Amino acid sequence: MGTALQLGDAIRQLASLDQDATIFAAEPWTHDSETIVAIEPDSGGIPDEVAQRGLKYFLEVSVAREVLEGLGINTGPQADRTRTRRQAHPLRHR
Repeated sequence: MGTALQLGDAIRQLASLDQDATIFAAEPWTHDSETIVAIEPDSGGIPDEVAQRGLKYFLEVSVAREVLEGLGINTGPQADRTRTRRQAHPLRHR
């Protein structure tokens, strides 16, 4: 079972999330989107709990960290709601 939270919280907590996990979120992707951070099954696809909630692939935690760090955006816990909205927008156009 993955960690359930909001997309904005997942982005703020990137530094503490498992780098092998994937972020799945409800569309449209907003700060408040229902989100699960989970490890993808060895067999491929998405975890059952993600499919049951109708969540969609957002981004791997490791890739999200790289993108934000490459943009000079801190992925630590001090990120605020406004900055999180700006971060989530470019990532959704993957």
